[in-house]
Amino acid sequence: MEVRASSKGQILVPALFILPTLVLFVYLVFETAKISREKIRHQFALDTAVFAEIANYSDLANRLAYINGPFPQRVFCEVLAKIKVGKTGSEVSVYDLFYQNGAFPQVEGANAFTCDNAPVGRTWNIRFSEEARSGINAAGPAIPPLELLTDDDANKNLIPYNGRFFPDGTCNKDEGIACPLFFLYTQIYQLLGEVADGQIQVFERLTSDHAFYKRAYWLNTGLNVLALLGSMDFPSLSPRMHFVDSINFAGVQLDRDVFQPFHIVGPEGGNALFNEETGNQSEVFQLATVPELASGSPFRFEVQEVWEAPSVYFPVDLNSLARARLGEKLFVHTGVRLSGGQVWPDPTPKYQVQLLP
Repeated sequence: MEVRASSKGQILVPALFILPTLVLFVYLVFETAKISREKIRHQFALDTAVFAEIANYSDLANRLAYINGPFPQRVFCEVLAKIKVGKTGSEVSVYDLFYQNGAFPQVEGANAFTCDNAPVGRTWNIRFSEEARSGINAAGPAIPPLELLTDDDANKNLIPYNGRFFPDGTCNKDEGIACPLFFLYTQIYQLLGEVADGQIQVFERLTSDHAFYKRAYWLNTGLNVLALLGSMDFPSLSPRMHFVDSINFAGVQLDRDVFQPFHIVGPEGGNALFNEETGNQSEVFQLATVPELASGSPFRFEVQEVWEAPSVYFPVDLNSLARARLGEKLFVHTGVRLSGGQVWPDPTPKYQVQLLP
């Protein structure tokens, strides 16, 4: 009689080992995915919140760069390039006179005929005349007095001061040429100063408590904004406005003297911004700077935010484990770089935000 061993049921032996292992593997994959999903959610929330917040920084830098350079050049080009003074056949544009005297910045090499050309290159070389106003083009500018129209300008080009007969030295924005040009200049730069001041106030209000960061993070995670610590990692910017407190200009005033038919005159005391009768000293905006961005090098920093890992099937507390082994809580982080532009000198409104790994 032949006896054979039965092979039935032998598959159950390895199955007793493999099936529990597969179940554990599935649980491990599921729990790992749950933790990874939570970590990715916080990382995405952090990237979104940081970008929303730092966009306020780039907006301010770009807007101040426009106010420092492209805006005044464009405005004065539109207003002054077609105004000619001087004798017939040797006329000169008031735009060129103002720039030569350091009244406003322009792209290097521009003039009344090319002032409306768009700047080119990675950096826009827009500056005041260094010969007329030394030090104003520095990263930390010194604002020297401004000679809007010199005695030589008035003498060569016979620029009327106020259109009246000597010795009436009163200045009116509607009479002559020199006086209206002074009022026009101050009006334009006062408007630019108001725009710059408004932009700075908006920036300070938006970034004082980093509301954009907190609300963007809350919208993506639902966490209490009071528990967010990453807002403390944002560095501050300290924009500054610079003013000139002395502006002088000259013009010719007619006289009945046949031997000397005109005289060179200017504001009383040589400063149109100082009232000798009242003692009031006024100022006119010239440019704005941001010391933290003065070098033109990238502005970098890192933001970290703490997050809590969810509970898992296995009896492992990842939050306690992180504190025990790493000495700190779990956190996500992102690097930020603000670069590509410059506020002053060479105002170039090309700032962009980059998130770094």
